[in-house]
Amino acid sequence: MAMKQIVTLIVFFISITLYAESRKIYKADTTEVVNEKVLYSMTSDHKNMYISMSTTDKRTMMLMLRSGVTVYFDVKGKKNKDVYIKYPLKSAYSNNKSDILRKENKLDLNHLINNLPKEAEYNYFDNTQQFHIDLNSLDVVLSFAYNRKNDMLTYYLAVPKSNISEVEKIDLSKLAIGVVVGKNGDFNQKKKTNSKSSGMRGSGSGGGRGKGRGNKSGNASHPPQNNRKSTSSAINFWFKATTNK
Repeated sequence: MAMKQIVTLIVFFISITLYAESRKIYKADTTEVVNEKVLYSMTSDHKNMYISMSTTDKRTMMLMLRSGVTVYFDVKGKKNKDVYIKYPLKSAYSNNKSDILRKENKLDLNHLINNLPKEAEYNYFDNTQQFHIDLNSLDVVLSFAYNRKNDMLTYYLAVPKSNISEVEKIDLSKLAIGVVVGKNGDFNQKKKTNSKSSGMRGSGSGGGRGKGRGNKSGNASHPPQNNRKSTSSAINFWFKATTNK
């Protein structure tokens, strides 16, 4: 029995040591920012960037699920919106915002998450394409998770660095990440003049950036009718990522 306890303690201390070492490795590449009842977190490894967005605010939860979350990447740190990923493109429930807000405390968020459409959108400058979050060759991973115990909704995104920039050796020392939800969560203002075009979009199953120009429709999700409320609830926040890799 004594030998078993010794082995258990050895395994425990090894686990703690490995965890501490991993924290040292990735500590410099981790960013956490709190803004307007939302916790933003970014970490990275040699291949991917991992971004999460968590909130316990009910109105923000509903806005994220209804309007979608758009995450922008600007490696030059100038807050340009040329590279982004948006999910979901459509809501899984009614577009009647007043009904949603009136019933929000009774909604089963896990049920809503499970019924969200699987289509997301990836944009790299002049190329826009839709892809399936469960099956795509972009190697992008997207999901929502609701913790009932903590009443917290979290958005997760994992994206290869090669999708942020085509430069072979990417310099991310100036990387700025923007998160937009709600009224202004569609596209860059200067691109909205092209929103009425009806060209073909990219492949629904992902498949690389390609050479074709996708339709930059800014109407993937319509803003709420009540502009005053939507403006106060909208999220438009940029933060600088702490990473040099």
